[in-house]
Amino acid sequence: MRIIKFNDLQQTTWKNGGGTTREIAIARSGDALIWRLSIADVGVDGPFSKFEGLSRILTVIEGEGMELIGKQATLQAEYAVPVSFDGALEIQSRLKNGPLRDLNLIYDPAYCIGHARVIAEAAEYSIESRPGRIVALHCMTGSVALGEAELLHKGDTALIEGQSYRYVVEEHSHVLVITIQTEANN
Repeated sequence: MRIIKFNDLQQTTWKNGGGTTREIAIARSGDALIWRLSIADVGVDGPFSKFEGLSRILTVIEGEGMELIGKQATLQAEYAVPVSFDGALEIQSRLKNGPLRDLNLIYDPAYCIGHARVIAEAAEYSIESRPGRIVALHCMTGSVALGEAELLHKGDTALIEGQSYRYVVEEHSHVLVITIQTEANN
């Protein structure tokens, strides 16, 4: 298990100046992106970057959400509700009520599949070990206890790979659970 503290993440400004990104983790095969987890701070309405051949799962982790306006449809990105879409879509975002922060999983569906869900019920949970599976636990609010000694606080992420694990979502906490599974080992 690897713990990534929010305060340790490097911030980069978007090309269009409308926000910033902090990369949590990335996997590549040569120059090809396999998957990437990142946190984005969105300050203004504007275009999304296109990722040809990749899929995206976006989850608003702070703020009231935004509309993702495409040519065929408009998706509603609400707080704590993961939204999946094709990374190649031309999308304009429209913030609902001010700036927000979201967590993105961008992945190549030829190599892996991604899944995201939010847990808001205080309880103990477990992660089952499987070959080719990576699980990211991102603390949205409150805290998450990992084993006897580790604690995730708001903004922190744990990456768990190749092992079974138990964690406890504390009272008044939300955790975003992202699973990345290689296609060959579904």
